[in-house]
Amino acid sequence: MPRFRYTAYSAEGVREDGTLEAASESQAWEKLTALNLTVVELLKDSGSSQARPQGWRIGRSIPIAAQADLAEQLAVLFQARLTAMQIVEVIEKGTSVPALRRKFQRMGQLMSDGSTFPNALSEVGHDLNPLFVSLTRIGQETGDPAALMKSLATTLRRQQKMTSQISTALVYPAILILGGMGILALMSFYLAPRLATIFTSVEEEVPTAISVFIKIGSFLSGWWFVLVAVILVGLILLPFYVRRHRYGVNLMVQRLPIFGSIARDASLARMSRSVQITLAAGVPLAPTLRATATALPLEPLSRHFEAAAESIEAGGTGREAFTEAHGLPRLFQELFAIGERTNTLPSVTEAVATALEDQVERRVQRTMLLLTPVLTFVIGGGIATLVYAVMSALLSVNDLAF
Repeated sequence: MPRFRYTAYSAEGVREDGTLEAASESQAWEKLTALNLTVVELLKDSGSSQARPQGWRIGRSIPIAAQADLAEQLAVLFQARLTAMQIVEVIEKGTSVPALRRKFQRMGQLMSDGSTFPNALSEVGHDLNPLFVSLTRIGQETGDPAALMKSLATTLRRQQKMTSQISTALVYPAILILGGMGILALMSFYLAPRLATIFTSVEEEVPTAISVFIKIGSFLSGWWFVLVAVILVGLILLPFYVRRHRYGVNLMVQRLPIFGSIARDASLARMSRSVQITLAAGVPLAPTLRATATALPLEPLSRHFEAAAESIEAGGTGREAFTEAHGLPRLFQELFAIGERTNTLPSVTEAVATALEDQVERRVQRTMLLLTPVLTFVIGGGIATLVYAVMSALLSVNDLAF
């Protein structure tokens, strides 16, 4: 059946980009209209949308906490042996996240037109973790999607915990930076001009430090609207740019000196967890590795998993491809080779994923602990410079009296 790409707006004014299958363009238009969407663009899609990067969309992605809740709810509903349509209806009525409600409403429409649960989720779940789609497909084939959703929920909870730890650790440095900026503004707009008046009133040269702050204040006063506009545009466009060029951004981050290794290990942990969950469901190794690479196409390490799948299908082993891959930790290469030789890959990949997740968590904590005193030292040095400038100016004022 033909696939169409669309751009539409919901009743709340949120832009939605996605794909759907329909017999004709008019039928696709009717389906979207039935979902209370105002269509502004509808084009026939000649290629698959599975690995296509997401475009420029207005709105936030689904929070990871809401995704973890969704995985847990799906696990319970699958375990209760409800039909796919009943599951969609329960999620639609029970979720407190408007974006999820709209997605499952759309899924119900697609499934009433003959689409399966995994295919409907693939059509609307662009803001969800890619493992939702791949694991529901595997669960449909193996007959046990509840266990897969439980494993996914556990993985998402760990990611949520790590994200929360990073956010909490960044609060204090953010306060330091804002405090330093506030002191700089106070000096530039208030103290420096008043101190300069004392020197100009007696026709003495204004100290260099005071002149610098006055120039900063003058620049900010004259161009503040441009700076605010640039900052706002940057804050608005940056998430869209990152989403559109996610693969390149991930590759760049993984090449950074300190944070690169953390990002790489976190990526490998996600992929190892995907392999472990899929193997535990009874899927052979080659399809498992290819499914992992397909589900996470924007991860730079996915090409190694695809190469390992091709190696196995050609009569070789996965460890051969992983051993030749650059950028993979030695721990992963050695343990994968042992698991493949001893036919214990499900337990080995689980151990690897857990070890990598714990290692990433510890390294993030250490990095944040080091970042705080460094920022404290930098901000403190800046404040000390301001104090020195003020005190030097005040001492110069005393010299004027004599």
